[in-house]
Amino acid sequence: MLLERKDVKGVVKSLYKSSNILASTYNPSTKVMEVIFKGGGRYAYSNIANTDFMRFETAESQGKVMNSTIKPNHEVTKLDPVDVTKVMEAIAEVSNTINAQYMSDYIERLNKGLEMYEGKYDLKFVLTVQKLTKQTLDLLGYEAPATENTA
Repeated sequence: MLLERKDVKGVVKSLYKSSNILASTYNPSTKVMEVIFKGGGRYAYSNIANTDFMRFETAESQGKVMNSTIKPNHEVTKLDPVDVTKVMEAIAEVSNTINAQYMSDYIERLNKGLEMYEGKYDLKFVLTVQKLTKQTLDLLGYEAPATENTA
């Protein structure tokens, strides 16, 4: 999932929330896309059309597009590995900002809903709040802690 996209002097730099891909850069004038993987591997893929890059960048799973579209159809060059520490720090910072925004949006929508119902909550309202809460927690990647069965 795309977390952040910056255009720096015509080169697109992107950060991802992905199981294996951390970041990419894409230069539309040279049609070269560089990808940084979690292990520090860095690869350059050549002759990447803008549409293929957009498909990769905006996909829910960059890995799926990488394996189905990029790898089988484009020449690859292995580049020097990189220290991913700074990339991981940037991803964590962006993720925290996004998470705070999701929570802020959630609280605002919940407050508007509470005002609308003026204290008269019915089953539909309760189910709507539960659904909204679940969607927000899913977006944040929250997993409920395991509970112990003490029977």
